[in-house]
Amino acid sequence: MHTFIRILQFATPLSGFLLTYGVFTVFYVVFNLINFSALIPILEVLFDQNEIVISEAPGTIGIGTLKGWYHYYFNTLIFKEGKSTALMVICVIVLVSVFFANLFRYLADITLVKLRISMISKMRTGLFESIIELPLRFFSERKKGDLIARFTTDIQEIELSIIYALKVFLKEPLVIIGFLFILFTISAELTLYSLILLPVSGIAISGIAKKLKGSAAKSQAILGEINAVISESIWGIRIIKAFSANTFARKQMKAQIQKYADVDSIIGKRFQLAGPMSEFLGVFTVVVILLIGGKIVLSNQGSLSAPEFLAFLIIFSQVLPPAKSISQAYTLMQKGLASADRVFELQDTSFKIQEVANPIRIKTFTESIRFEKVSFGYSSTPILKRISLEIRKGKRYALVGLSGSGKSTLADLIARFHDPTEGDIFIDNVNLKNCCLDDLRKLIGFVNQEPILFNDTIFNNIALGDANANLEKVTMAAVIANASDFIEQMAEGYHSNIGERGNKLSGGQKQRIAIARAVFKDPPILILDEATTSLDANSEKLVHEALSNLMESRTTLIISHDLELVDEVDYLYQLENGALKKTGIHELLKAGSLKIPSGI
Repeated sequence: MHTFIRILQFATPLSGFLLTYGVFTVFYVVFNLINFSALIPILEVLFDQNEIVISEAPGTIGIGTLKGWYHYYFNTLIFKEGKSTALMVICVIVLVSVFFANLFRYLADITLVKLRISMISKMRTGLFESIIELPLRFFSERKKGDLIARFTTDIQEIELSIIYALKVFLKEPLVIIGFLFILFTISAELTLYSLILLPVSGIAISGIAKKLKGSAAKSQAILGEINAVISESIWGIRIIKAFSANTFARKQMKAQIQKYADVDSIIGKRFQLAGPMSEFLGVFTVVVILLIGGKIVLSNQGSLSAPEFLAFLIIFSQVLPPAKSISQAYTLMQKGLASADRVFELQDTSFKIQEVANPIRIKTFTESIRFEKVSFGYSSTPILKRISLEIRKGKRYALVGLSGSGKSTLADLIARFHDPTEGDIFIDNVNLKNCCLDDLRKLIGFVNQEPILFNDTIFNNIALGDANANLEKVTMAAVIANASDFIEQMAEGYHSNIGERGNKLSGGQKQRIAIARAVFKDPPILILDEATTSLDANSEKLVHEALSNLMESRTTLIISHDLELVDEVDYLYQLENGALKKTGIHELLKAGSLKIPSGI
């Protein structure tokens, strides 16, 4: 129930939707009841051959006298106009009521469509906002395919099951109450019997539904694994083909698909059992009512006539479909709740980077970035150990060390992609934990070893995040990054699409687009993380020139094994196994007293 209430919170303002839907549904039920109320007059006109006797009109209005009022007005109509005219009047009433019943049913359904669209849109938006607020640490520990499954198939499951259940739970009880009211006016005794028998079906179905939720959660988890395998296979298709690993990839996918099929088979068997079971119990209830009511009619000892009993059976048969819908909706809802639990688990993850209540706004960088005894690690695995260093404004710093020594992690801490497990980091004497995250990251530009480009135009990749960018500024950034020549040779220039991950460009071209992005941002602090790795000689030269242009008048931290880049720094820090082992001005490196270790 807690999960269901959380889902409904995305439907705010729920009261407006529910009021509108409730009004339309009530009108639908009223006009629908008029249709079936006309059954008794039709049956009596066709089958009751007794002489019409007009009694006095009842003096009061209530359930007990409703039947008397009906007999009074209907018998009066037959007496004055004849049975043929009465039958025609009833048929017109049926047609009009059917028209209005379906009109209000349509209006109610349209209201629910608006509710569904609003609710699911808010849920998807909220989930995406939660995902992009998660720290990098989270993505290193979770499979991207599982995250995609939660954003797509899980929310789709919520949309299909929960919204259907909401529709059923709001409408069908009103329909059932309305039909039971009519049945009660026909025969209170038979109606009471039906009220005793109907809950049996609900109890049986609820037992099946409880077992369904656990299987549904397992099914969605396996679907996430399948998405992960697909994502990795597509991303690594070149390697799969190069190493003739097609058979391995097929076996991996086949194993996951079989796991999903096994669980889905269990779900299918349980879900499909609900329909036949409710069908059998419904027919069982009708048979019992038929036996009891038949005895009353045949004995001629009760007030129930044959036409009334036949009408009772027909109307009672209309109670069974909404009752069956409620039981099926409850069963189906368990699958939606299992998916909702997976979505909310992602939203409730505890290690998000949190801002303080009133963060300090920082618009400029004037002095330095300072680490004071900073340590960081994942769980029990330490990565950085009591690091103390300073990066002063306007200077260039190199950070060197063996692979896995913690260089990139240290850089990530500056942008607060992670928080230290111990110690503090300050920018201009303000603790990063007290800074506005958006302000801090606007001061920092990144150029990484693997350029992160999006399936969009060159213009949008360079101007990433700036809704008011103009072509002149983008072109200037591309010129500084030595990227304008190849961009202008492309068919659509700056409006050319570069494909997924920029796969229409070469490695050097992608890197220069990434540098142009950093130039466009114009940050006072620049972090170059292995920015020239894996480039050919010509591309490396162009990238070097672009980086030199980019570093001009900026505070720069260079993570690199490239001696040419390192040669341009003012100061050097060396990490070894997460600890700061050596520091020194660049002259020490030139003199050979400080060697860059191999393998960095």
